[in-house]
Amino acid sequence: MNPDRIVPELQDAVVEADHRAVAAKVERHWGFVLRTDYPLLGRALARLPKEYVRPTHRLVRGVLQPSTWAGPTHSPDEVIDAALETIPAAEDDPQLQVSTGIAVLHGLRRQGRLGDAGELARQLVEPAGALPGTEANSHVASLYLHLGSLELLSADARGAERWFEAAYRQPSAFANHAADAAGRLALIGALRGETARAEAWLGRAAEWDAAAAHWPLRAAERLPQLCARALLALDRLDWAAYHRYDDQIEAERIDLDEHWAFVLHHRALAAVLRGNQRAVLEEIDDHRRHHPQYFREPNLATALLETAEIALLMTIGRYDEALTLLDATDRGRAHQASVAHLLLAGGRVQQAADLSDPRLWPPRTTRRQQLLMLVAHAGAQYRLGRTSAAVAALRQAVNLTGARSEAHLYAFAVMDRYALMTLAEQVPELVPMVTVLQERARVEPPDAPDVRLTPRETVVLRYLAGGLDIARISEALYVSPSTVKNQRKSIYRKLGATNRKQALERASRLGLLPAGIEIVSPSSPDSGG
Repeated sequence: MNPDRIVPELQDAVVEADHRAVAAKVERHWGFVLRTDYPLLGRALARLPKEYVRPTHRLVRGVLQPSTWAGPTHSPDEVIDAALETIPAAEDDPQLQVSTGIAVLHGLRRQGRLGDAGELARQLVEPAGALPGTEANSHVASLYLHLGSLELLSADARGAERWFEAAYRQPSAFANHAADAAGRLALIGALRGETARAEAWLGRAAEWDAAAAHWPLRAAERLPQLCARALLALDRLDWAAYHRYDDQIEAERIDLDEHWAFVLHHRALAAVLRGNQRAVLEEIDDHRRHHPQYFREPNLATALLETAEIALLMTIGRYDEALTLLDATDRGRAHQASVAHLLLAGGRVQQAADLSDPRLWPPRTTRRQQLLMLVAHAGAQYRLGRTSAAVAALRQAVNLTGARSEAHLYAFAVMDRYALMTLAEQVPELVPMVTVLQERARVEPPDAPDVRLTPRETVVLRYLAGGLDIARISEALYVSPSTVKNQRKSIYRKLGATNRKQALERASRLGLLPAGIEIVSPSSPDSGG
């Protein structure tokens, strides 16, 4: 159909109350009308009598007004499943198949059914490409964007890039498609730490933005672009720019979709350095409670959110809760870089050193992950007393930043500042970066921990770290086992611990164990209490 006739004919059908025609035209052309005259689409749906309302109409209404697409007699999943049953075969009506399918696709994503959404989107690409005319080109671009977003959420950044690049190149009647694709490609670059690539795509997104039309999902289209800008500002610790972009995200936000987790992720990263951790933790908890559907299937956005939440808990001293969450986290979802930093913050120094060892990096480790792993490795090696290994890791990290060290300040800001400044004495090229860090992310020296062990308790603590059991410690100190047990009980009380593992983790965090000491598992069961 000639796209110039779609809106006028729907307008006439609405005015004439030709409900059958309105229902049919909305089903077939809702995507085009949504972008060209969405108030008309809203009026058409509002005036449609119940007997003419089909599942597709409910889904389209949900795109316009997210809270209205389901009701007490039909749950969102029921509406989606009913609409799936109405999708015709390509040989019967390819245009209606694609139009209905894209409406269902929106519903599946809104319900967090990402696997089903990806399968349906792939099925629709071929029939959409076979449709004639301008409207068909727009359908194809839209499907490419859906597929790219779903690939990104599945943590396949390369697959996502291919679909987004295809969407960027795809001819479309709407500049929004190219702007949206460029913004999402910029987000991938920012998440990877590829600053130059992200900035290049942001430039292209800005060019297309000028020609982009306003429509109900305009803010959702701009969200990845603004997230990318906020992440890049955070990387260089440009707080004025970061807050400007984050404020813009807040001002433009509409109903939250599965990508809102990326916003909470960068807010959590900022809170780690700037405070406000409890407020961000409340935001994360609120998002999880009010939008549980986005957590029903594992995805990259929620994995980033989970590790950020653990980091926030660490920064406010809720170590036990953080470590419990870390132990329960699917390590396949959280990248090694994040886990290594969390292990180090939680006092599990040797585990952090092992996990961040460059020889064990997984394939396709991004620049951001490489930097974070090297910084974690340097911090762990320093805590273990292996200064030369720490210096080597930091030097490698600085070299990785190339000529744009200020674009990667955040990765170094999360390292223990005292360790970083000490090691900088042996890594001259790091000194300018440390100076900038002191200006943009000043860390005040922590108060001395209010934990005072007696000389004998300090000796017992070191024996416990060495894996000795009660009997062997009593022999080494020439005291009775009951005396050692009492001293161990006193150590646990002062550290607020209930077992050996907790006590040694907290002692390591508080610097009560000497640098270089290697914590060994207990040699017999009675020593673990």
